Amino acid sequence: MPRPPSVPEVKIAKITSLQAIAVALITAIASILGTLLAAHHSDPVPGHWHTMTVDQVTYTNAEPKTAIRLVLEINGQAYSYPSRTLWSDIGGNISPESFPLPPSPSGYKVHFEAYLRHPDGTIKLLQSQVLDSVPESSIPFAGSYQLHVVDEGFSRGWIGEDVVALRYRVE
Repeated sequence: MPRPPSVPEVKIAKITSLQAIAVALITAIASILGTLLAAHHSDPVPGHWHTMTVDQVTYTNAEPKTAIRLVLEINGQAYSYPSRTLWSDIGGNISPESFPLPPSPSGYKVHFEAYLRHPDGTIKLLQSQVLDSVPESSIPFAGSYQLHVVDEGFSRGWIGEDVVALRYRVE
């Protein structure tokens, strides 16, 4: 019967008490320096932070219990509305929600997509090719945006069909 391979010996490192004190001292100094550097680098990014608020969402063919989920893309960063629930019912009582925007000297590029859930459970994707530009010099800014249903062949739906309109502002 073949012999199992031997287990290599584990050697224990021996250090003197002086070496142990040196290691503890180096660890303490590194901890203090790390804390000081972290406190120094945790200052906010210089510049004025703005917010984007989605104020109103309407849908041309809204039935009771029609819900929506928006994806806001601002300078390539995606935000989701509503952020605390999966869906928001469409209507006049939609809750406004604000999203913090980091400083951007050149302003913001804004794009939206939406997922629309009908009462029967079907979900439609709505998109637009529009990329809104919000220059820093025009803030505070109020804008509107329209999204159209994407059909089965993934082309934009006809204007006048299912349209979601939303109002937003940057302050």
